[in-house]
Amino acid sequence: MGLIARSSVFHDEFARIFQPILYELSVLVDADPSAAAVIPAKAGYAICIQSVIFSCSTSDTHTLTVRDDASTPLIAAIFPSDPGVGTRAVDYWPLGMQMTTSKNIDVAASGTGLVGTLVITGYYFPVGPFTPSTV
Repeated sequence: MGLIARSSVFHDEFARIFQPILYELSVLVDADPSAAAVIPAKAGYAICIQSVIFSCSTSDTHTLTVRDDASTPLIAAIFPSDPGVGTRAVDYWPLGMQMTTSKNIDVAASGTGLVGTLVITGYYFPVGPFTPSTV
């Protein structure tokens, strides 16, 4: 008979090994949800985003983007204009999408009007070089 093979790593395995990240943002009526450095960078680490979930309760003709703040940003998720009411998810489980080393994660909107909740999960991945001040 034999052992049952594990089809993939547990969904929280990387967040248990490395420092986990959980960020939640309430997007309010007539508020621009754009925010710089919603997840702060750490020297010697890259942020790995495992999932970005947007639960939209009021749709609008504006986009919502989750990206890092490098000069040429890596984009983890774009929720298109007029996404409709409901939950939209971008998943990179379990490993995650590695963003630019030592860069913050930002949220950018093309304007006001969307209402809902944005949740970002991930972890800090050590990439070095390490010094006593970064450990």
